[in-house]
Amino acid sequence: MKMNRTISVLLAGFLLALPLRSLAEGYVIVKWQDMLKKATTEMMTESQYKVLEKTIAMEGRYFPQAVQLAAKEWREDELNKGTPFAGSRLTARKIVGTPERFSNQEKAQQKLTAIEDLESKKQFRAREKELANKGQKKSKEELAREYEKEGALSSAAQLVQTKLEELISAKTANPAGGGGAAPAGKPVDNAAAKEAGLKAL
Repeated sequence: MKMNRTISVLLAGFLLALPLRSLAEGYVIVKWQDMLKKATTEMMTESQYKVLEKTIAMEGRYFPQAVQLAAKEWREDELNKGTPFAGSRLTARKIVGTPERFSNQEKAQQKLTAIEDLESKKQFRAREKELANKGQKKSKEELAREYEKEGALSSAAQLVQTKLEELISAKTANPAGGGGAAPAGKPVDNAAAKEAGLKAL
């Protein structure tokens, strides 16, 4: 009889502990790439990662349409006359590699710090190499053309991002109705996109 009571107490304690265990989230180190192919490494919870994964998947579905809409608007803008739309140099945001998972925040933070230190060293070496190759100096005209191209690429990315947000916003507002473009400048209002952040730039 006493043993049965002991088993019952232990079982009750185990069942009470289950919800607490389910609330304990793991952490993820994830690397993702933006439209300009610039990589970012972040630490987030498992639930935040799921939201990010879902948001990026949605962006991928609408990206080709967003590029088409952006290209049309670009061509119709007199300010862009003579400057080609750089949409072909842009890519949809994506997750790079396999995310690393950790049981607690401290371990995840240690790993993130190690990754950031390594990336910093790589960037420093790349900068040193770039400075060493400065023997081949570019003319002012060449530099001006490079800056112009980079500016046009950044502007194209911003325009595609705006169209992407409009498409996703429209689809979210009317999920059964086909997802036409929302009014210009309307922000993405679905919770998933807000939490993960449409950080394409």
